[in-house]
Amino acid sequence: MNVGIVVPCFNAVETIENTLLSLLEQTYCIHEIWVIDGASTDGTIEILKRYSDKINWVSEKDRGQTDAINKGFSRLSSDIIKWVNADDLLVETAVQDVVDFFSNNIDKDFVYGDIEFIDREGAQLGLHREPSFSPFIMIYGHNLFADPTCFWRRTWMISIPELAVEVQYSMDYWFWLKLLKKGGKFGQIKKVLAKYRVDDHNVSIANHQKMRHEHFDICIDLFIPFLSFFPKFASYRFLNIILVTARIYKKIKIKWERGSGKSFSFGNYIKKDSNS
Repeated sequence: MNVGIVVPCFNAVETIENTLLSLLEQTYCIHEIWVIDGASTDGTIEILKRYSDKINWVSEKDRGQTDAINKGFSRLSSDIIKWVNADDLLVETAVQDVVDFFSNNIDKDFVYGDIEFIDREGAQLGLHREPSFSPFIMIYGHNLFADPTCFWRRTWMISIPELAVEVQYSMDYWFWLKLLKKGGKFGQIKKVLAKYRVDDHNVSIANHQKMRHEHFDICIDLFIPFLSFFPKFASYRFLNIILVTARIYKKIKIKWERGSGKSFSFGNYIKKDSNS
């Protein structure tokens, strides 16, 4: 079973090499790696050149991260695919675990796992365990799982050939909901599959409120279009109440299924960052 990975990249000289090494040092060899660079000017290109015998890459101006991911997907031919941001990492057994999962679960189209959060220097901030799949949490709790842990069958790119370029911060959430709406079957691996780097430069933190509103707009468009007839402040307030409910349910579900161990929350980091 072949695995292909896209790495969207722009001015990532501080992190791109570690990201590439986390892919190249997998216990299960990745069939194809495509780095789609947005014409970096900080030394990233020199790093990509050093790995030209092990990866495929292109550097040209694009319309942002989503456009870069789409360009990469159009080049993949593997059975299982994903994208990895240029500052995130896969744990060394992640691809093997995913291949084993899909080999043993032919009815599943998509799989996710647990995530380890790290800081800019790579030090561990904490682990986050995920609950079993819940459409309610995914739709209304805004992402049941962290996108670096997600893999899916490439056959889904036939029905959803590319991500929505107009979505600035939530292309992952948009894609997961499209998969769900089209009948995709989701599974879970109860192991850490990836490391997610969080700091002040992270788009999800720097633009958290805009991302939240974009999530609401996607949710309305795909699942509850009648809310579009109400003023945005009213529909957002209504959805925020459901969001809080979904996240409380998620915490209860994690405790029930995964035990009482401490679980680091990305939301807690955002609150901590905003208070500092």
